[in-house]
Amino acid sequence: MVRNFLKKAFSHASDFWNDLGFVNNEEITVSGLGSEEKAFKESIVEECVKALAKFRKEMKEVRKVAIHVKSFHKGKVKMYEMKGSLNVGGSILHASASGRELYDVLKQIFAELNASTRKIKSLKDTLHKHDRVGV
Repeated sequence: MVRNFLKKAFSHASDFWNDLGFVNNEEITVSGLGSEEKAFKESIVEECVKALAKFRKEMKEVRKVAIHVKSFHKGKVKMYEMKGSLNVGGSILHASASGRELYDVLKQIFAELNASTRKIKSLKDTLHKHDRVGV
């Protein structure tokens, strides 16, 4: 009985903090960067925190974001390729982008994921309107 009470209390507490815009670091995964690029990883995590809070304002079902970074040289130019995924409810949205600037590529990923969440939200809203009209 006590276990069930604590389980409910903690689940409501996490919803409370999520509603305020706080993000747990376990909800963000950044992979593919080497140990020498630790500063990049920290700044990507900060950007992910901001983006996740923004996505949650749009949809409460957003749970986790994962970013994989691949860096390579094309001639003398260092290029970045990123793949991002966003867990929304029971589905996972994917986006990918590449370019020379790390932050520009990251912004492209978030723009694609934001567009996908908006599409899902508008579809859900449309379905709910049709359900209410049919009653």
